Amino acid sequence: MPVDSFHPEFSLHSKQVKRCRDCYSGSDSIKSAGAVYLPRLQKQEDTDYSAYLDRSLFYGATGRTVTALTGVVTYKKPIYKSSGETIPPSELPENVDQLVESTVRNILIAGRHILLVDYDDRKGTTKIVEYPSEALINWFDGVMVLKETVVVAGRDEFDLTEETRYRVLALIENEYTVSVYNEEGDLIESYTPVVRGKPLDFIPAIVMTTAGISCTPQKPPVLDLVDVNLSHYRSSADLEHGRHFTALPTPWVSGVSGQSDQELYIGTTSAWILPDPQSRAGFLEFQGQGLGSLENALKNKESMMSSLSARLFEKDSRVSESAETMQTRQNNESGILSNIARVAEYGVSRALSISLTWQNEPAISKDVITVELSRDYMRTPLGHSDIKALIEAYQADMISMDTFLYNMEQGEKLPPDVTVEDEMSRLNTDSTTTQEK
Repeated sequence: MPVDSFHPEFSLHSKQVKRCRDCYSGSDSIKSAGAVYLPRLQKQEDTDYSAYLDRSLFYGATGRTVTALTGVVTYKKPIYKSSGETIPPSELPENVDQLVESTVRNILIAGRHILLVDYDDRKGTTKIVEYPSEALINWFDGVMVLKETVVVAGRDEFDLTEETRYRVLALIENEYTVSVYNEEGDLIESYTPVVRGKPLDFIPAIVMTTAGISCTPQKPPVLDLVDVNLSHYRSSADLEHGRHFTALPTPWVSGVSGQSDQELYIGTTSAWILPDPQSRAGFLEFQGQGLGSLENALKNKESMMSSLSARLFEKDSRVSESAETMQTRQNNESGILSNIARVAEYGVSRALSISLTWQNEPAISKDVITVELSRDYMRTPLGHSDIKALIEAYQADMISMDTFLYNMEQGEKLPPDVTVEDEMSRLNTDSTTTQEK
């Protein structure tokens, strides 16, 4: 079996994640995909399709929702502990808070995220490397295959090229071994990391999903939102296409021979002198319900998107439901964020424990460090309609993130010791870090 072979579950998952990442990235990624997300109209030539594509509008609901969800989960600085005592920041890896934020965001987008602890023999230190879900192309008993892209030097220091590599993590006779292959499947290097001169007896990779620690991919939490977002995009393209041809003034005349050499100009400095007294002139005017139905479709889909987003936040308190029914529905819907937070806590805790203890070279424990994220977002007096209205306004760019967070704070979505200004500062910092990546 070639090293670049895919797991049977990889194909569907990678397509789902591709849609989610493109929608999260926004208009440029969606439009650059062309007919993948916006099929050509019948017999549409390249020039016409290009104009059709340019006129379309992508509604950035997915990106704004992921940003809001990530902000709600990570608004309060994570607490890192060892043996029940809080660990000073100076003893933690640099940018560990960003690692937590990135983990939560990527699980939201893809439903799966990977952290690999690697050891740098030259520096004598460990590092935690993030891999997106789509990098894990194959997995089976005791083996994981990660597809990665590396930048290598060419003819000189300014000639840089990208190459595809395959990193195989395997337990061979209970010893952890790393093998790296090039795109042609040729072995580049193979090594066995050690602690105190002994090989590891486990693979130091943590694969986190919405269902727990598992290589099996899960449905991305925002996939339903993404599919409605793409449908909204196609309806928007059709609406703008129709407006383009029906809203522009189009003159017409009757009673003029098609063979006439007379040129007709429009403007205050021109007058039309028509030879036939029965001649008439005017402007075409659109009539009918076609565009109105498209406008209504857009509104309906925007409402659907805000409702899907709100279900990730809400803590319903309708008294018409029995306690058991209400609890079940809450566990299924608002439990998504709680599951992601819990998995992220464990995954980052495990990665930090391996990383820090590996550097100090004791026997690696599974419970050296714990990471605690706030659960305050699960307690809110805001109802579904309130949360939906806030998200809808934020998705439509009708309110700022500052206003969104203020209302969440007033609804007891933010804790008393975290101000809106603190949260805005964190989100701005996270956004800049994300763009740099």
